[in-house]
Amino acid sequence: KARAVIPNPDARLKNGFYGQVQITPQRAFGSLMVPEESLHHFEKKPFVFARVADDLFEVRRVEIAGKNGGSVEIIAGLSPEDQIVSARSFTVKSEFLKARLGAGCVDE
Repeated sequence: KARAVIPNPDARLKNGFYGQVQITPQRAFGSLMVPEESLHHFEKKPFVFARVADDLFEVRRVEIAGKNGGSVEIIAGLSPEDQIVSARSFTVKSEFLKARLGAGCVDE
């Protein structure tokens, strides 16, 4: 439930009337919407995989503002020109985690 003050100059709305509204929050200036399945977390920090070459991707930490209907609003960490992995990004994440595990097992 919510209450609001609504201009009613022609008195068409009467005291006690009820109605339905849809509130759509404004996106932050310069934010990007990406598919929710492209967002991952590592050490509790959100990231996406950004393409840096034909077959090379990097972990790109991002800052999110919220989620809406299967999309995530990115407010920092990506630019409109960036290409990210969305479909089957779990496969790329698995390779990333395997590489991290392998790096941790090397004797120094």
